[in-house]
Amino acid sequence: MHVEMATANGVEPEAIRELYRHLAPYVGYPVLVSTFQRLAELGLPAAQDTSPVAPVPPSGALARAVRGLQDVDPGLAAFTEDQFAQRWARPYLSVRERALTCLVVDIFYQTLGASLHLHAELARADGATEETFRDLIRGVAEFGLARAWAAAAALLPGPEPDTEP
Repeated sequence: MHVEMATANGVEPEAIRELYRHLAPYVGYPVLVSTFQRLAELGLPAAQDTSPVAPVPPSGALARAVRGLQDVDPGLAAFTEDQFAQRWARPYLSVRERALTCLVVDIFYQTLGASLHLHAELARADGATEETFRDLIRGVAEFGLARAWAAAAALLPGPEPDTEP
C-alpha cells in the first residue's frame, strides 16, 4: 500500500529502493531481501542505479558517533564507519530524509539514546524542526502509542515536571 501510494504521488522507484538500501543496516539485511523481492512482485521497474557508489568518509555527527564506538568495540566502530560511508552520501534521498527514516526505526526499536539523538541532530542540520519531529511521532503513534510516547519524552522538549507536593 505504501509503495503504491508513494509512486502515485510521484516518488521515483529509485528513491524507494534507496530508502530500503539505507535502512538495511538499521533493520537487518535479511529483512530487506524479502522487501526487494516484494518490490519486484509489485511491478516496480528494474533498478537503474546498479553501480556502486564511492564511499564518503563520515564527518560531523556521524564521525563523532564512530569515535564514540572506538572505546566500546573497535571492530564495531570500523563496521559502523564503513556503513556510514556507504549510506549517508548516496543519491536519491537527502540527509534529512535518511535521518527521519532512521528516527522511525529508533522509535519502533526503542533505541532512544545515542542513536535517536544522532539521527535527530542529522535531521536538524538538514532543516528538520521540532514540529517535524512532532509530526513524525504522531504519524508513527498509530503503530504503537507507548513507543511514540517514550520517543516524545526522549526527543521533544516538554514542560518542567511539577515538583510541588
